Amino acid sequence: MVRNQRGFTYPLTLCMLILFSTVLVIYTEEFIAEKRMLAETENILKQDYYLVSSLKVLEETLAVEGKSNSTGYIELYDGQVHYVIGELTGSIWEITLNLKTSNNHEFNGSAFYDCNDKKIIKWVEKN
Repeated sequence: MVRNQRGFTYPLTLCMLILFSTVLVIYTEEFIAEKRMLAETENILKQDYYLVSSLKVLEETLAVEGKSNSTGYIELYDGQVHYVIGELTGSIWEITLNLKTSNNHEFNGSAFYDCNDKKIIKWVEKN
């Protein structure tokens, strides 16, 4: 067999391998970043849903029973909400919420309940 002394095949194969590896690493990093973003988005949406759900439960309870308990817990599927109700003015109460999910994320928020209208007029998320 005649030997090819110019060496064309090995550098071409090496360049193709490096190019393929670079593209593979780029797409793998993009996939991992999207997966992390999806998990974070899911966590944020779950926290928002749990806060809104607990506020609806508290709003219904306060409309029917009034301020019978100033503190308490609301058990959720994947977490627990601790709330504290304090009087801001004569007709407006402040509800402080502390949400803890099962994966140890903690989320705080406040809501303002109007006794005259019997509804929550404003709520604020605190991170």
